[in-house]
Amino acid sequence: MITGTYIYDSTVPDTNDSPTVGDYISSTSPFGITLNVGGLVFRTDPNNVEFWVEIVNNHGNPASDNYLIRSYNNIFDIPVPSEISTDIVWQLNDPTLNALSSDELPTVPPVLPDWDSSSDLTLLSQGDPSEEYYFIRAHVTSATLCGEIPTETPTPTSTIPAPFITIYDPNGGESIEYQSVYRIDWASQDVDKVLIHLLYKYNCAGCLGDWYSTLITPLIENTGQYDWKVLVDFPASDKEYKIRIEGFDIHGNPIDVWDESNAPFNIFVPY
Repeated sequence: MITGTYIYDSTVPDTNDSPTVGDYISSTSPFGITLNVGGLVFRTDPNNVEFWVEIVNNHGNPASDNYLIRSYNNIFDIPVPSEISTDIVWQLNDPTLNALSSDELPTVPPVLPDWDSSSDLTLLSQGDPSEEYYFIRAHVTSATLCGEIPTETPTPTSTIPAPFITIYDPNGGESIEYQSVYRIDWASQDVDKVLIHLLYKYNCAGCLGDWYSTLITPLIENTGQYDWKVLVDFPASDKEYKIRIEGFDIHGNPIDVWDESNAPFNIFVPY
């Protein structure tokens, strides 16, 4: 099963001159898409965002409605050479022309039963046109609104964006080598300093299953990444781990903003 979220900026202008096609391009983090494919994470590169939402209303011959999202610059857990293109695409099609009424950017996700047919969600890595490195396809069965960006504000100062932290890596399912250096990666807004915790629990007969916490860092400047020397007490196969990052203001006061890995990861000792 594949799960994930996509976020786009609903205030960006339409860059397509056609009256029946709208192209809306988000070019900064946190906009983009993040997918979890059986524990492997595929996501928009937060340092090189090119995330498109294309809305097509009664266009083409034969005419159809289309809803397309596409991320061009991505980071995949499956390594590929740097010159290889990596794309994430999802497209909905409706030849009955009933799904859309305009090419304006919607602020809610598509209602899947409104679409006559759907092209599957696709994750593709390829270089030379004759050589595909891998190709993942899945049928999307649900789309739910998780949050909404306001499209209008009364004045430029009437809305203050809320602080947030979103952990990208490790976000669940990773196998991290003991004593290696592992880069913890996250996005945030209006967070000056952070504390990084390692959460862990025991999965064994008679264990309570409670999560425990130990600090990875003292209070540090928020740079969006931290190279972690993976030193933990007694790493074992019956332990699971998560990362938790808490936010603080410039004076070191907590601001009640935090995030945790979406799912556990493991730490292994090489032999």
